[in-house]
Parts: sequence; C-alpha cells; structure tokens
Amino acid sequence: MTLSEMRSQYPQIPEPQERDAVGVSRSSYSNDESDERLKGISYISPAFYEGRLFYLAVHYKDSSSRQEVALLTKPLNSSDGFVICEGFTAYISQNSESPQLSITDRAAFSKIGKLEADLKENAADCPGPPSNTRRPARHDRNPIQDSLSARSRSEKAQ
Repeated sequence: MTLSEMRSQYPQIPEPQERDAVGVSRSSYSNDESDERLKGISYISPAFYEGRLFYLAVHYKDSSSRQEVALLTKPLNSSDGFVICEGFTAYISQNSESPQLSITDRAAFSKIGKLEADLKENAADCPGPPSNTRRPARHDRNPIQDSLSARSRSEKAQ
C-alpha cells in the first residue's frame, strides 16, 4: 500500500516525516474520534520504505478494547500474539494497559536492517552520524523488530 492509497481511505493521516538515512519515513495519527471506523483506536503509526507501507502499528485506547483485539488474535492461532505468515510478521501485545497490533513486512525490514548495518559500518570513517537519523520514539518502535534483530544476531553467531 502506498501513502496515497492509505490517505485515500484515511485522509486525516498526515504526510510522513522526513526520510531517515536509509529512506524510511514515519507518520503518526492521533485519533480524534471523527472517523467511526477508528472507534477505540488511540493512534496509528505507519512507516514507509521506497514509497510503500512496510510497518503499521495500531494502538488501542484502553484495556476495554481487549475483546476487539482478541477477535484479531483468534485467527492467528497464537498464544503469544506473534505470527509469521506470507512474508509478514504480526504482533499483538495485550500485556500493556492499551493493546497494540503491529504488522511488519519482513522483506522490507530485512533490507532496511542491511542498509542500516552498511551505514553504520561506513560511518566508522566519519566524525558522526548523519543529521537526519533518529531513534524511533518508544511508541512507534516495533517490539517485534527488537526480537527479530536479536534472533538474526543469534543465528549469525551460530
């Protein structure tokens, strides 16, 4: 899905922020309840790479949304809320006060990870990081990214 396709469905989602060093741009929309389709959702955090959506996090308002989130988890048939299917990772967190659903395109995530590693390796000769790089805010970080990165490092070490 491209940004224009997403905005055709949800025009209130703002243009993404400036792209980072590897070309990832992020946006965030805090729901003001004006769209009935987003009832119960606190905010949405999409991220784009090469003009396409590769990550989407949906944060629910509070624990009263647990029933809705449970309906999402049932087809995933996963007790831990973590599923890999058709090149995507879906992660549903129900441990916090407000549930969160995250979906990540694994191929794009892998490509971004490799680009970030190359940048880091090449930056060893530079005095500092590029000025437009930033660590994602806690709310727009994908908890699954950390576990996938750790799993990847573990596999490389073996």
